[in-house]
Amino acid sequence: MTPSHHPALCREVVEWLQPRPGKVMVDATVGL
Repeated sequence: MTPSHHPALCREVVEWLQPRPGKVMVDATVGL
């Protein structure tokens, strides 16, 4: 993974790795 090339993507990954009420709700809706 190259954070310097994809800072936004890495940020999304970090947020995905960190459990959040909103993210959990979205995952449940999407079926992930």
